[in-house]
Amino acid sequence: MREALQSLPCVEAGSVKIDREKKEARFAVKKGGKCDEDAVKKVLKEAGFTVSAVEAK
Repeated sequence: MREALQSLPCVEAGSVKIDREKKEARFAVKKGGKCDEDAVKKVLKEAGFTVSAVEAK
């Protein structure tokens, strides 16, 4: 999952944090960048993960 998220150009390198108990992944967006939620879902599904929600905070 970490590798899939880090493959997105909007994800800050080294910022991906995985919480297996909560089944969550968090990451920082590069300064001045914006991540497309559909792109996040797509890259995770292609990596074999099920996506229930994507939240921007």
